[in-house]
Amino acid sequence: MGYMGSGLQRWIYTQRPRKFFSKERTNPGNSFDIGADSGTKVAGRAGKPSEARKRVNEYFERNRQARYISLMALLGILMMAGGLAYDLYHAPTPKYSREDYQKAAHQEAVAQRNAEEQQNAYLLLLNSGDEHFRKRQFEWAIEEYSKAAEIFPKATEPAIRIARSYKYLCAYYGQNCAEAEAYKLWLR
Repeated sequence: MGYMGSGLQRWIYTQRPRKFFSKERTNPGNSFDIGADSGTKVAGRAGKPSEARKRVNEYFERNRQARYISLMALLGILMMAGGLAYDLYHAPTPKYSREDYQKAAHQEAVAQRNAEEQQNAYLLLLNSGDEHFRKRQFEWAIEEYSKAAEIFPKATEPAIRIARSYKYLCAYYGQNCAEAEAYKLWLR
């Protein structure tokens, strides 16, 4: 026991302290240490030092490949983020400013409101003309229908109602029969 204790003690004193991440990763004996406690897991107790070294080298190669892949993925992410940041800060300026956009939006809203007002005026004039027609006030009905035709010149409804009013004006009161005949011919 004395011999063994003193030999072990002598062996411990002759060993240098291990640096876990240094290039020198060998232990005296037949296994190779990789790091804190993982060396024996990777190399194990190999019968031959060459087998242990082969396993350790494979382990380091896999780690090197994993680090390379991780580094490439990180670089790819950084490049994408940099590209997005570049696009955000160096994007081409729009062709029109915010004021131009607001002015165009205002003009569009005004045009839409005017179109709605024209539509409402057109319908109001047609309804007013129909009311006069029901009361047999054909001349006033013709005036209302004519105003509606001025709002929408391509609309056929006012022309049809004007022709009908002239027809009844001629039939009931014997007036404007020439216009009634002209509208009758024009509508065909």
